[in-house]
Parts: sequence; structure tokens; C-alpha cells
Amino acid sequence: MIIFTDIDATLIGHDDYRYEEVRPLMRRLIEHRIPVVLVSSKTFTETTPLHRELGLTEPFIVENGGGIAIPTAHPLAQEALEPLRQGYLLEPLGPSYAAIRRFIASRRMKGRLTGFGDLTAPEVAQLTGLSLEAATAAKERMFSEPFLPKEPGYLPLIVQWAAEAGLSVTKGGRFHHLMGVGVDKGSAVDRLIARYRHLDAGLGPVVALGDGLNDLPMLARADVAVLIPRPGLPHEPFEHPRLMRAEHPAPRGWVESVEMLLNNP
Repeated sequence: MIIFTDIDATLIGHDDYRYEEVRPLMRRLIEHRIPVVLVSSKTFTETTPLHRELGLTEPFIVENGGGIAIPTAHPLAQEALEPLRQGYLLEPLGPSYAAIRRFIASRRMKGRLTGFGDLTAPEVAQLTGLSLEAATAAKERMFSEPFLPKEPGYLPLIVQWAAEAGLSVTKGGRFHHLMGVGVDKGSAVDRLIARYRHLDAGLGPVVALGDGLNDLPMLARADVAVLIPRPGLPHEPFEHPRLMRAEHPAPRGWVESVEMLLNNP
């Protein structure tokens, strides 16, 4: 199989960002050459340390499908892709962060929302519970902008005006996200699935794990979809021919679900 997984509140804890419980199973997956692809709203700078700490060597998807980072040594790496730092190549799938910020700075959008670009790293840390270092990494964006409407009633206007500007809005765990139209986790997963199958026509089932609304396009592409619960919140409404609903939140729910699939394919 091949596994596509969200990070926050799916692979790692929603509030404490812990993932020690995942490590033994991740080593087992790597030993059995089961690809694990991280798919997150996180930035490249946020994702890279986790990718390396877990010993992963597969591509990963950043900023809700805004781009794909591919290790230079991976078979999917292509010379046409943009060189990125730290041994990765980048495939952009959405508009630039500068274009999104220009929309936010437009006259009619003034005062409607607060994005990460409007906040200092300490303010992002306070809102998210991240360390100052992690909050600084979360601000290094390339394709999307997490934001909070300044008033609840502003959100429909933001969605409407974003569509008129060629942008879209999706809901993450803590924030809404501005990004390009047609850009989401599902479209990025589609690209990678096609390329993996080109490399290996006998590739097994696609498994996807997520917890929020922005994960549903990714889950819809999978042969087996796993919804991880968030503490105190109901499951997202979602239908799928092979849907698993984990009993426990992250990271325990992730470990239990993947172990079940390994033992009962």
C-alpha cells in the first residue's frame, strides 16, 4: 500500500504536537518499503524537520496542496522542478504567496481578516500553541495564508471576493486558508498517485488519513479513507466505500488504524 497522511491532529497530537507513539510503527513501515507521504497545511520549513526525524524519504505535500517537495534522490525527482534548499525540489501547484497577500491588502479586504502575514512570530505562537521557532517556520509561506475573520459575518464576503480574485478558502483545524482555485490536498495527491503508479504498476491500495474538512478531498481519492477524531468535536460528515473511523485521537488513533490495515489488508 501507499499511505497519505495529514499531520496535525492526525499523525501528531492536536494540542501537544507529540508523536513519540508513532515512531515504532513508522520504522516498521519504512522497513517494509511502504511509502508514507505527509500531506499538510504546514509549510516546507515546518515539515522538513518532521520528515527527517521520522526517517521518511518520500515526497511530501505542503500548504494544503499548494506545492510538492521531492527529495532530489527520489525516483520522482525531475530536472524541470524548481531547486529548493536542503536537498529538495519543489513543484508549485498554486499561486504565489505574494499574490495572495496582494489580495489581502486590497482596499475592500482591508480590516476583514487577520492572516499570518499580519502577525509576529510570538503572536502566531500564542494563537497556535507552537514554540517560537515553530511559529517562525509557520510564517515562511509560499502558497497559502492561514487567517481568522475579524468578524464571523465577514467570512461569506471573504469567500465571495476570493473567488472573484481566482482564490479559494478552505477550513483547517484552527484557521481558514486562502489558496488558489482548484488547489487542495486531493489534487496534489492525484498527481503523486499517477506518478507512483507510473513507477510501479503493481502498487497496492492507496490509504489516506485525516481529521478535518481540508482533508476530505484527499480522503476521497483513497481506496481506504481513515477519519481521526478530534477531542471534543464530532466526526466530519463524510461518505466513502471503505471508510474507517478511528476510535481515538492522534497519535493513538493513527497507530491503531494503520496497524489494523497492516494486519487485515
